[in-house]
Amino acid sequence: MFLGSLCKQSFLQVVRLLISASVSNFEVIPIVGMGGLGKTTLAQLVYNDPRVRPHFNRRAWVSVSENVDILRVTKAIIESMTNQPCALTELSALQEALRKETGEKSVLLVLDDMWNVNRNLWECFRVPLIGAETVRILITSRNSSVTKNIQTMPPYRLDYLPKDKSIRLFQQHAFGRHDPNAHPNLLEIGRKIVKKCDGLPLALKTLGGLLRYEVDEEKWIDTLESDLCELDEGRSSILPALKLSYNHLPKHLKPCFLYFSAFPKGHEFQKDTIVRMWIAHNYIDPKANKSLEEIGGEYFDELQGRFLLDSFRKYGRDMYRVHDMLHDLAKSVSRNEMLCYISNMVQHLYGSENQMSLNFLSAENPPKAVRSLLNYSLDTDLTDSQIIFSKLACLRVLELNLHALSELPDSIGRLKHLRYLSVIGRKLQKLPELVCPLYNLQTLDLQHCSSLVELPEAIGNLINLRYIPLRSTKIEKLPETVFLLSSLRFLDLNSCYRLKELPGCIKQLTSLCSLGISHTKIRPIPHGLGMLTNLRKLEASLKGKSDDRHGGLGELKNLVKLGGTLCISGLENVVDLEHVKRINLESKRNLRNLKLKWTRPVTEHQEVDKNGNDKEEGQLHLEVSSNDFEEANNSNIEEVLDKLQPHRNISKLTIDGYTGTKFPCWMGDPFALSQLTTLFLTQCYSRETNFLPPLGRLPSLTSLSVTGVGVEKLGDEFCGNSVAFPSLEKLEFKDMPKWEKWVGVLSGDFPRLKQLSIKYCPKLWKLLSFPALCSFYIYECESLKSLSLCQEQGSHPALQILSIKGCQQLTSLLGLDNLRKIEKLEISDCGIHELELSLHSKLQYVHIARCWRLASVSGLHTLTSVTSLRLACCPQLHLSCDEKLCSVPTHVEVVDCPRLVKWCHKNKCDYVQKISALRGLTLSDDEEMPSALAAHNLPSVEHLCIKNSEQSPSASQSYQFYRGFIGFFPNDPNVPMLERLELSNCREVVSIAGLNSLNSLQHLLIRDCPELLSLPDEWLPSALDSFVVRSCDKLTSLTPL
Repeated sequence: MFLGSLCKQSFLQVVRLLISASVSNFEVIPIVGMGGLGKTTLAQLVYNDPRVRPHFNRRAWVSVSENVDILRVTKAIIESMTNQPCALTELSALQEALRKETGEKSVLLVLDDMWNVNRNLWECFRVPLIGAETVRILITSRNSSVTKNIQTMPPYRLDYLPKDKSIRLFQQHAFGRHDPNAHPNLLEIGRKIVKKCDGLPLALKTLGGLLRYEVDEEKWIDTLESDLCELDEGRSSILPALKLSYNHLPKHLKPCFLYFSAFPKGHEFQKDTIVRMWIAHNYIDPKANKSLEEIGGEYFDELQGRFLLDSFRKYGRDMYRVHDMLHDLAKSVSRNEMLCYISNMVQHLYGSENQMSLNFLSAENPPKAVRSLLNYSLDTDLTDSQIIFSKLACLRVLELNLHALSELPDSIGRLKHLRYLSVIGRKLQKLPELVCPLYNLQTLDLQHCSSLVELPEAIGNLINLRYIPLRSTKIEKLPETVFLLSSLRFLDLNSCYRLKELPGCIKQLTSLCSLGISHTKIRPIPHGLGMLTNLRKLEASLKGKSDDRHGGLGELKNLVKLGGTLCISGLENVVDLEHVKRINLESKRNLRNLKLKWTRPVTEHQEVDKNGNDKEEGQLHLEVSSNDFEEANNSNIEEVLDKLQPHRNISKLTIDGYTGTKFPCWMGDPFALSQLTTLFLTQCYSRETNFLPPLGRLPSLTSLSVTGVGVEKLGDEFCGNSVAFPSLEKLEFKDMPKWEKWVGVLSGDFPRLKQLSIKYCPKLWKLLSFPALCSFYIYECESLKSLSLCQEQGSHPALQILSIKGCQQLTSLLGLDNLRKIEKLEISDCGIHELELSLHSKLQYVHIARCWRLASVSGLHTLTSVTSLRLACCPQLHLSCDEKLCSVPTHVEVVDCPRLVKWCHKNKCDYVQKISALRGLTLSDDEEMPSALAAHNLPSVEHLCIKNSEQSPSASQSYQFYRGFIGFFPNDPNVPMLERLELSNCREVVSIAGLNSLNSLQHLLIRDCPELLSLPDEWLPSALDSFVVRSCDKLTSLTPL
């Protein structure tokens, strides 16, 4: 076991899940992740942890393996609990024995290495555990889908080790107790081996063990350059462990996984690209009522769910890669199954991975079985390429890079079996006719041909074409033969900024599922769009009149399969309700995100598009334009919203600028919005709006934001008539100028509320308490006079973050000492008089600023975990000599707090002892601080900022402050390790001495020192990289640097 290699946080989180109080007495906690990440090791550490053992009367560990045999598992549990063999052979007898063993007991079970489970079998398995007092089941699995039907909480996903822990684990196994620094040549090779392992603990441990005490540099290099399959399987457990994941794959997924071996290690790819290549190779088994793309997507998701693919975001897109160790596995297996690099039987080649691919192709007898030629680059001389393509008669997938060429080899036209063609060519302006006889072509990817302006008329001959991405090309008009492609499912014209229109014959593309025309010149809703009844994704920004019978809003009526995001703006221009009905939102069951917008003025605190809500990728934006002959009827605004009721599958809803006096009934209907998780009500302000809808009845709502709504009170009508907001986790109220009261919340309401933000509500004078709250933000609530966190008035036992800003009348903050889990406390611009911080052992961040009436802060001596402490602009704040910091914060900032001088000076030893480990320090206006700033008190400070504020002390004090500070350095051998020094607003300083003793100083800034006359000779520190002087009017010359 290697606790040091596992993230300690992971270990503690799982321990916390096991021993913390829970509403349910039966909890299933899955630990999932790729093979070799340490799931079993983590489970063992948790199982044997001394903090866990006392919580359970009965414990059992069982290795489940491939097939779940209830009889065997039940028997193994009994034997593990009793530590005795069990002779029972009947399931009923075994379950009765287990029931007696666990009755009214606290039980911990670990089911290790579970590969699959049937829901009915699981229910049968848990029957004898029903009588237990509490049951906690820890499951480890490489397949996240296995635990979906049985887990009671989200799975805990193990991730790769970070770089520093990877190096530590590898060195632990490679060098043992020997000093790694004794072999600097091996250390560098070892870092490369660690990079190759890419955070996989099993690989780090195994490869480190293979090199244990080995000092031969050649053997280290061999290990670095070898694939897994080249290592001695008798000594390496990596490949056998990973191969289990492959062996347990369903038959239909194995060729899909092995196909990744055709790409080089570290290759990044998109989901759709790989799926289309699988389709080209017939890896996808057809199913009724599902397209090949949908089935291929399910295959891909299943591989990811089995942790055989890593996902990440790049340039705003979901990208994927295969871990290097899994790539070695795929390469090893594919060799045995003759998929890659096997003499003339090679099937898949990657052009730029190494020269071997090109050698194969340029041979006299090139491999005729090649099915994929990926990332193949053409030379300026097409002669060789003409010959090569003429011999690859079985080629199905071709990725071609033309570089500077502007044409394709003619021999490509003879690749009759080609199904996937991707061309990268910045100079290609016209797709040649030679492509048009490729009747089996399914994918024609031209999105990387930025100069392309024309497609051939004969493109209509490609009757099997399913996918044409033309994104970012210079095409102005599509040939009408494109609209004869009856199999076409995907047409991407996004960012074709010269494209002006789509002809009416677009209605002939009845198989089309995805159409992208955003960032083009197409603005009116295209005629015939409504005939594309299979359309699931439409990316566009279109404009149409509500009463336009030809290409208007009515085109959306029959697009019932439309999914993704739909934004409808300009709703104030609706003339007739019948025109709104034509959109037919209630029939669009695949729509997940709906935005409904009326034009309204921007208010002071409104954050326009801060989160990019109106620029979401893949969104359809419809703008209702005004009618030239009829004025919009704004009196029917309530009816407009009522007619825009979405399907109950909608998960995210935004209503922006609505000014009706009431909300429609469907907004509080738990059936109509049963799947809604996120709701934004933005700038829905009306002088006559008195109530919000009963949003508390929505069963799935997890996030609610209410901004700019004109209600005066929230009460029973907001919560509904049952347990209010049963799933809500995040709640925000903002910019509500009329809101005064919040009442009607009963015990049990908001049971899962974790984050509450109340901002810019100037009339709100009383707040409520919520037991599950973790983060509480209160900004600019000017009428709030007191906030009670006391136990008797409702506590916040889970609160971790409390931030209060701009509440000038807030004078009383009671019960702060009850917050046992508080980690971050931030209070600024408030009228409070005193703070009590006693016994906050977890408090890490304390920032208190501009609290002009604050006189005392007690309990600082009890803060054992503080890493950042800032006290600023609190002129009345006084700390007694007993308030000593008992921890070593990494950052302390004391600014404009004149009454803290005694705290810093009279307790000099204690204070100096605590400040000695600081890395960053800002000091301002403290009269006697020089005596606390002797060099031997600041050995680790790297960044020091000394400044006066607008409320500056007298000139003599400022002069003594800075002169005293600098004067310590010349005579003290232990100067600070300062790397950055800033002197600001020192208006009476005439000269500066001793800077040349700061041997580590790299950056020096002196500004706003109007009386500074000169710097002494030989003043320049030797390590100085930058020196900036600003607004020092009397400093007219410097000694040459």
